[in-house]
Amino acid sequence: MTPGAQYQAAIDLLQAFDGSHQPLDRFFSDWSRAHRFAGSKDRVKIKEIVYSVMRRRADFAWHMGEATPRALVLAELFFEQEQSLNTVADLFNGRKYCPEPLTLKEIKTFSEIRQKRMDPESSDQDIPDSIQYNFPEWLMDELSIPDGSTRHHEMAALSKRAPVDLRVNTLKEDRESVLQSVKAEGIRLDLCAFSELGIRLTAKPDGSYVNIRGTRAYKQGQIEIQDEAMQVVSLLIGAEPRHQVLDMCAGGGGKTLALAAVMRNKGQIFACDTHEKRLVQMKERLDRAGVRNVQTRVISDIGESQTQDPDFAEDANRFDRVLLDVPCSGSGVWRRRPDAKWSLTRERLDGFISTQRAILARAAPLVKPGGRLIYVTCSLFGCENDDQITAFLDSHADYRLLPLYEECLATDRLQGELLVEEANVENSKTLLMTPGTTHTDGAYIAVLERQR
Repeated sequence: MTPGAQYQAAIDLLQAFDGSHQPLDRFFSDWSRAHRFAGSKDRVKIKEIVYSVMRRRADFAWHMGEATPRALVLAELFFEQEQSLNTVADLFNGRKYCPEPLTLKEIKTFSEIRQKRMDPESSDQDIPDSIQYNFPEWLMDELSIPDGSTRHHEMAALSKRAPVDLRVNTLKEDRESVLQSVKAEGIRLDLCAFSELGIRLTAKPDGSYVNIRGTRAYKQGQIEIQDEAMQVVSLLIGAEPRHQVLDMCAGGGGKTLALAAVMRNKGQIFACDTHEKRLVQMKERLDRAGVRNVQTRVISDIGESQTQDPDFAEDANRFDRVLLDVPCSGSGVWRRRPDAKWSLTRERLDGFISTQRAILARAAPLVKPGGRLIYVTCSLFGCENDDQITAFLDSHADYRLLPLYEECLATDRLQGELLVEEANVENSKTLLMTPGTTHTDGAYIAVLERQR
């Protein structure tokens, strides 16, 4: 495909997605299968354009004066890539498969944007924060602001592209050996800041990332794709080799795999989910990683009002660790799923909050005295994080909240002092990592211990 054709494909894809109810990643996968003429490099470029538009949809539409796919893609060229008018005109040339030529209105808009950027007295003070920082206005009061940060800083960070992090699977290899192996394939890497199991890919000059799944290390199960925030969470769970561990909301199994490595394939992990398909897909990852201490179990979806648990009736007081990576708004990963911030509604958020309460209540009896209940979200909203823990403790006197800053300092394979400093959680009992403070995905963790 020519560059112009790639931009037309992005416009067409955005137009089709506008009427879809699918998540963007799934929609793009379906689109790719249906458009085989787009090669792998074409798909990477088209995806980059579309995701960039979705991350900054609000301010792109504001400056362009309209929110049509064509206007948004033009704004991506003007603002994100800072291309010249001549370069944009070469792409929008009306030739076969390329976008129609620029209109006089579009040329005028571009000239006005350029003039404002060149004017030192021009500012964005007249633009509402929700537009300037691409954040749903009705959710601004829900956003948790870590100490030492600001609302503007956190909102701006969510509009930038996320890095790609890898976790070294210590069941197969150590980090230094994996580094050398991957570097030998010509891939540039850096060490993660907090997780001593983490590696961060270095972006290519065009801003894209290499397909890590094609490397020998990935195929042999020596590495897994996992953001550093969730690597930190997996370490802070405090699982040990002989423990009985329940991962109640296992999903794709990222933390299950990490826990198996921490436990050195000893003890038992029960990976549960309400969706059988997720657990079936997890098994391939378990096999590749050499994991042998995991059992998968499909469980039912129960509400707060149910007094009997059909899946864990015989498991009271059984588990050393119960991990709850609960369904949530996903606001901490909006950099990777930018469409989610525009599709979230008050009704859906309230539904997540209700589900979280039900899962916490369901898990509470399963922890043995002296064991730990670990509550995790990828949310930056207080209503899904601290508010839920406060409500849980009010109704469960047999639990206490462990100070997370102490856990950070005491956890192996974690640069705890640096994490405490960067996340500004000295003397804090919970940990909130954000794109703006720790340069990771957003993640919240609270560790609760059941009293003996």
